[in-house]
Amino acid sequence: IGGLVTKNDHLKLIAIILIFIMSVFGFAVHKAGEKAEKRLYNDSTINHTAFVAYEETAQPAFIMHSVAGVLSLIALAVYDKRKKAFNILGTVILALSLLVVGLMSYAGYLDGKIQHVEINKVFPINSIGAEASF
Repeated sequence: IGGLVTKNDHLKLIAIILIFIMSVFGFAVHKAGEKAEKRLYNDSTINHTAFVAYEETAQPAFIMHSVAGVLSLIALAVYDKRKKAFNILGTVILALSLLVVGLMSYAGYLDGKIQHVEINKVFPINSIGAEASF
């Protein structure tokens, strides 16, 4: 955001490099999480409604995070040659990254409900992942 407000290309470049690096590590974390997900799926002690809600939130977040990584790579490729394209990509990457932060935050919130029965007793989840009303 600071790079866009101050129109500082070097700050934008650093931010885009960091987003690309986070995307690469995010992919590795996602792959490791898939293995854990397969082991937990048949576990009778977890809240399966929360599990499904988590999956439905985490998948779009992962896809958008991956798209941000690809766009970051494209932005890095055009940095020296096409400043206007770089700036447009930077704005798109920023908007996408803010959406990813929101979705991943909500996915983390839902993830906490999967095995923490003390939370589930106080805040039960309905079938679409929202807190059930009392």
